[in-house]
Amino acid sequence: MSIFKWGKEKREKEFLQQTQQMASKVLELIKEKTGKDFEDTTEMERQITAVFVFGMANGLAMDIKNTPLEVETGMIKILISIFKYSPKQASDFIKDMITSLQTKNKNDTKHAIIHRGLDGYYSYQNSKFEQLGDNIINIINRLSGSRY
Repeated sequence: MSIFKWGKEKREKEFLQQTQQMASKVLELIKEKTGKDFEDTTEMERQITAVFVFGMANGLAMDIKNTPLEVETGMIKILISIFKYSPKQASDFIKDMITSLQTKNKNDTKHAIIHRGLDGYYSYQNSKFEQLGDNIINIINRLSGSRY
């Protein structure tokens, strides 16, 4: 059966599972390149990574035809389970990311990171993990002042 004919529940489950896998891979690549466990990253590094994963999740959502509400709900779960934000923080953060996408302001930093995450999704899909890791590390270095 085509994924395009999946019901809402199956799409949501698939979206959540695949987004969890992508987020875990991004965190694994960050650890490989920086030597830092997630717990040792700064809040800025976590936020950059979460916004990047949101971009990746939007690429996935386009492929499996998730609705914007399904993306929002799934990403809140990811922000809570993987990025360790409280439900309120996750909800506020996702609303901020959605606003960044809706304004289409190319100079908005979150908007730019989301689009780099979308590029990252295609690297992930094509198993170009070195490229994916370089992409997120480049963003972290530029915005946080770190040099990994």
